Formats: sequence, structure tokens, C-alpha cells
Amino acid sequence: MLSNLWKVIKENEDKNLDVSEIFKKAGLTQESFEKCYCFITNRNTVVLKRQPNEIYTNQYNPHLLRAWDANMDIQYILDAFSCVVYIISYISKAERELGLLLLQTKNEAEEGNLNAQQTLKKIGTSYLHHREISAQEAVFRVTGLRLRECSRKVEFIPVGENPCRMSIPLKDLEKQQSCKSAKRKRSNSDSENEDEDENSTWMNNVVDRYKGRPHIDIFIKICLARFCSEYSVILESQLPQKINKETTFKLDGSLGYIRKRTRTSPAVIKYPRFSSENSPEKYYQSILQLYLPYRYDEQLKPPLFQTYENFFTCGTVKFEGDNELSSVKEIVVKNMSDFVKDGHDLEEAEKQLNEKGPNEDAWCELCPEAEVK
Repeated sequence: MLSNLWKVIKENEDKNLDVSEIFKKAGLTQESFEKCYCFITNRNTVVLKRQPNEIYTNQYNPHLLRAWDANMDIQYILDAFSCVVYIISYISKAERELGLLLLQTKNEAEEGNLNAQQTLKKIGTSYLHHREISAQEAVFRVTGLRLRECSRKVEFIPVGENPCRMSIPLKDLEKQQSCKSAKRKRSNSDSENEDEDENSTWMNNVVDRYKGRPHIDIFIKICLARFCSEYSVILESQLPQKINKETTFKLDGSLGYIRKRTRTSPAVIKYPRFSSENSPEKYYQSILQLYLPYRYDEQLKPPLFQTYENFFTCGTVKFEGDNELSSVKEIVVKNMSDFVKDGHDLEEAEKQLNEKGPNEDAWCELCPEAEVK
């Protein structure tokens, strides 16, 4: 029915026919047209009253048109999600097609038995010839201007069996080694604590500082996720002359100071995520690290438990000052509920995004397809 209507419109687009005459030629009524339109869309839509000779005219405001001598396409926002996706797509282009092109180039290089240098050159050439950005975006990037601002801090938490760590700068390592060599010569001893050397190679991260939190009431039952979200690390040079002991705390083991975030909202935490189905041990280890209060890694899986999942399901812990045992599962689930909202749905959405790319149908009615391209 709508195809027949479109055929009639195209055949009579040069004639000054009104809507009722178009409907009559197509054998439609206003009611049947509305039913057909509701059938092809499942979202709220604003349909403007137009004459047949205005079908190619964008939605506009006649008053703004007098002041804005350019293309105009004003649309009502009926879906908050569509509006967010529309804005974000302009701030950061996903460029899924470019990613697929680079992947294809990589596969072709592997099939051609190219070495690493030739492969990198081929991928770089493909990127340079197919990358498309606007002039405004190019100016922003060349001048180093930030493309976005965020009102919330983002804190990354390294969790897992062997998370990445930053090493101490090479100059500092060489200086440490020379000092140790001098000490060994003075003591005429070749013995050296290997564990201490291994630990001194890496910089302290937020997990180390969490383990070194003070032994006071507010930190006894705090989990790693809340610690990172509500407290920030400060350097000694940033300490004021008069320290506020209610918000600033010194960490044990010369790990510096932390300060409670009072002027800003708690930080958004990011961390590696693992599948409870594909990698159950990594999954349960990560949620125990994030949401179970602990001071030593051994407390996350005591010797009596074979797996992290077993400790999560059946384990109990006793905190300082408590007389009763607490269920590990109840503690983790309670803390997790404060940070994870609709986790399964978000994981499923991310999976679909990675496999199929952005769902343009979710906002095509807000942004014309020609503008998307």
C-alpha cells in the first residue's frame, strides 16, 4: 500500500495536488495510512503535515531560517538513548569499517608471508589512504585540543592473576643497582633477597596502596572498588601545611597519602572483565579482588579452598572487631550491587556491538541516513 502511494507521489510530484487527492489516487485513506505507518515503525515518530511538493524539504523553523543561512534539519527528541548515540557518534567515530579494512589488510599480509616491517608498512598505508576525518577534527587533533570533557574521574583497577604493572624508570633502577652493589662490597656478602629485588622493580599501584590502608574503622570493611572510587592518591608535595585528618590519611609502608574525594563525585571504576562461563576462575578471582575487603592475596583463596569460586560460594571471613563470621558471597554481592547495574545486559550489548557494529536503526529516525554517511 505504501509502495503504491510512493509510486503515485513520484508520478505526480510536479503537479500541485493536495494530500487528499494523493490518497484518492493511491486508494488510501488517512486511517489506513496511519495503520501502515505504525506497522513499519516500532518507535514514537513525529509526522509533519506536508504538501506533496515538500517531500524533499527538511524539517525547519521559519524564524530561524531567516537568521541561519544554511541547511537545517530540526527533529524532536523522543528517545534519550538515540540522542546520546547521535551526539557521541560525532564526538568519537567508531569507524568499524576502517577496523575491518585494517584486519583484512593484516590477514592479507600474513597470507603473503610478509615480515613484521612490511606488514606494519602495509597496514599504515591502508590506514592513511582510507582514514576520513573532518577539517574541524583535524585541527583539534593537530593543536592538541581535547575532544571531550568529563565531570567524573575514571580510575582503572588492575585485577586478575597477573595484571600489568608499570616498571620503575631505567635510570632509577640503575641507581638502585649501583647502591646495592656498593652495599654488598662493604658487607663482603653476595647474598641478596630476590623477592625484595623483584618487588623493587615495579612501581606501587592502587592495589598496593589499598593493601597498605590504615588500620582504622572506616577502612576495615572497605573493598578495593570503593577505595578507588572514593579516595585519590596524593603526593607529599601536594600535601597542605595543615592536614585535614578527617579526609587525608597516611598509608602504611611509606606508600604515600590518600584523600577522600569531597569536592567531586566518586570516580567511575574500570577494570578487566572476565566471563563467568568461559573463564570462571578469573571471573571469581576478579570479583573477590574488587568487592571483598582484604589485605593479603592469600585471604582471597585460603588453603582450605581449591578454587576462587568455591571460596566465593562457601567461604566466610571475620573482620577486625567482629565476633561473628560473615558470608563471603553476601559481602561480595552487596558491594557489587553498588557498582554493577544491569551487568549482564551491558555485557550482551557490548558483545552485539563488537560483532555487528553500531545499531543504526536505533537512531536513524533522529538523524537522516544521508547525514550518518
